[in-house]
Amino acid sequence: MNKKSMKVKEMADMLGLKKTDSYYLLHKGWFEVVTIQGKMRIMVDSFEKWYNSQTAYKKVNGPPPANIEYYTLKDISEITGKSVGRIWERVNKGQISAVHTQKGYRVKKEDFEKWYAEYKETWMYKCYG
Repeated sequence: MNKKSMKVKEMADMLGLKKTDSYYLLHKGWFEVVTIQGKMRIMVDSFEKWYNSQTAYKKVNGPPPANIEYYTLKDISEITGKSVGRIWERVNKGQISAVHTQKGYRVKKEDFEKWYAEYKETWMYKCYG
């Protein structure tokens, strides 16, 4: 039997959040929350829909969001094999277009893929990585 709702603590554990951060998410109104006998419950379907449409949060033990349209600098670091510091240098120099969000810098997938295709072709990448 699939659960229709979950406790706030379950969501917090799932996302690796502390109590304050989990209640912050609840009050943003991004997913449906109901109160049953004075206890807040998160509707699983609306939570999953929200989860798959955002990029700021990842499940501790579970799949990443399905529709990631942005990469974090850490994601790019893992893809390229370069340090986050190196990736930050490229963002800071304007070589990689990034937007600053509440959770840090994000790079659109299409911008990253365009940059990375060009970057891989350059002499500097071939010689120095």
